[in-house]
Amino acid sequence: MADVQIVIPSALNRGEGEKKVKVNANTLNDALNNLINELGNDFKRKVFDSNGKPRSLINIYINGKNMRFTGGLDTELKDGDEIVILPAVAGGSEFSREELERYSRQIMLEGIGYDGQLKLRDARVCVVGVGGLGSPIATQLTAMGIGHLRIIDRDVVEISNLHRQTLYTEEDIGKVKVEAAAEKLRKINPKVEIEAIPVSINENTALEVVKDCDVVIDGLDSILARYALNDACLYYKIPYVYGGAIGMLGSACTILPYQ
Repeated sequence: MADVQIVIPSALNRGEGEKKVKVNANTLNDALNNLINELGNDFKRKVFDSNGKPRSLINIYINGKNMRFTGGLDTELKDGDEIVILPAVAGGSEFSREELERYSRQIMLEGIGYDGQLKLRDARVCVVGVGGLGSPIATQLTAMGIGHLRIIDRDVVEISNLHRQTLYTEEDIGKVKVEAAAEKLRKINPKVEIEAIPVSINENTALEVVKDCDVVIDGLDSILARYALNDACLYYKIPYVYGGAIGMLGSACTILPYQ
């Protein structure tokens, strides 16, 4: 018998938050039956059809791999395996099958889970500066499935950028950074809404740039622009994350307004 953990998202736990259940089982089918015995018939009706098979809109992952690509319900389990049960609701507020496949490895992470992925999907993030810091940040946020990403930068791509600003290629030299970046980001994840704004940050523009965002990430290299951005975040009470790097050294800090 293997000691395994089953993760159930809030959507399948009566909205009471993510639940983790430890069971002993030889196969996936055994583990699910043990889970039903613990959680009762209400859970069983949500997840399984009258034949005892997972419903068509239920996806089950073993260590991040869909059970369809393992051994199905007969998959043999090992100590430490993690089983994640996820609902895919077409046209609803949850995720499609494609999205569940795309984010399955991420959903398994302790600090994210299914509910965390929903929060990412609903988030509006502003990345100011898409250079050495902002370029990889925007790339990763897009890949993670942020709902809306606003990118701000007035600069154009130069050949000296290419060794560290991974969003750009030689074909982008001379293009406005945010426009070139937006094109690449939409290819990385077409489901993310990308908003590109080619403006400078100062006391006259900062308020408008960060308006309606849930968090602002600062990849600027100008201290005056950072002051203006910080003031705008304080005004709207938006969490402000900034980073900086010199040579091989770097620093990062998160400011939660008035906390």
